[in-house]
Amino acid sequence: NKGKITGILLFTAMLLGVVYLSVVNKKIEEKIKVIDVTGNNYLTKEQYLNFLKLNNIYDFKFLSLHIIKSRFEKHPYIDKADVKFRTRNEILVNIQERKFEAVLLKDSSEFLITKEFELIPKISPIRNFDLPVIYNPESDRSMKSFSSFKNDDTKTAFRILESAKLINSGLYNDLAEINLRRGHDIVLGFRGFDFPVVVGRGNETEKILYFKQVWDKLRDKNVNQLDINYIDLRFDKIIYIGTNDTLNVVKGV
Repeated sequence: NKGKITGILLFTAMLLGVVYLSVVNKKIEEKIKVIDVTGNNYLTKEQYLNFLKLNNIYDFKFLSLHIIKSRFEKHPYIDKADVKFRTRNEILVNIQERKFEAVLLKDSSEFLITKEFELIPKISPIRNFDLPVIYNPESDRSMKSFSSFKNDDTKTAFRILESAKLINSGLYNDLAEINLRRGHDIVLGFRGFDFPVVVGRGNETEKILYFKQVWDKLRDKNVNQLDINYIDLRFDKIIYIGTNDTLNVVKGV
């Protein structure tokens, strides 16, 4: 009799457990019908949800706030995610995206580089994104996703970026590319100018400061009419401006 009673009690407990889980799952399924995302600039809400496999409402019954938060924070573009119920049926995910300093190229691969020199793979086209491109470092063998790529070349490129940012925000925004040329003289490219700016090596901040004075004079003019082939900043306090027919020298800048 005792064994029969024990069996009945165990069966009843299991049955109640199954009923409880089905009710809980039903409640969760009823609750989570919409997942909304705010704070996103790099990708649309739909792109994030598709990548994180949070786009199928029939799978929502398996989700919790913790699972949703964990998935978002594993995305390489996201630093933090705050997840909460906005209403009984809606989840609100407020994300904080990572800050990137530039795009770093290696052959056909593109990496986003953080201020800590960490390389993040560029996994999809990014909107509202207009960062300068860095390429041709002296050695790119150690360039791997989610690893640090801090060496003399990348530190020099960051110094150029920081100098331009501190000297003038417009100059920084116009800086489109930094060609490190495998350890040789560094060449810069600026938006709106179809000629290279040769920086060389060393005293990068001082050279960017010199160039800013020339940039101020050129940016409001028709650059095509100026017929400039290149600007050379490699010499101390002298800027060479090469054209098709002449070589102009700006001294004492």
